[in-house]
Amino acid sequence: EGGEDFPSPREYKEALEKGEMYQGESGMTPEEWIMAAITRLEETGEVMGDYQNDAKDKIDYLIEAYFPASDHVPFAYWLLGDHRASLHWDVVGSRVDFCGVRPTVRIKKKP
Repeated sequence: EGGEDFPSPREYKEALEKGEMYQGESGMTPEEWIMAAITRLEETGEVMGDYQNDAKDKIDYLIEAYFPASDHVPFAYWLLGDHRASLHWDVVGSRVDFCGVRPTVRIKKKP
């Protein structure tokens, strides 16, 4: 279904965990995605994950909330027709060309 050349959520997660160049980066959780989406909307007036209207944006796999027991990973995006954010899930091995991962870096506060 298109996407054979695109990494699966599992491959994204493995790359962030094992790739030396991604040291310190991780995927997002649903809570982090919501906060990032709100921040982006407040600061720029733009929605996040608007893959239907913005060719540069994608549906975001939330790989830090991967559920190994079910082999599913949540994903989030802006649902253009309903004017709202949406959260769903997909199998961790799926390959879809309009999905990706928005990496984050967690900054630890000094004690």
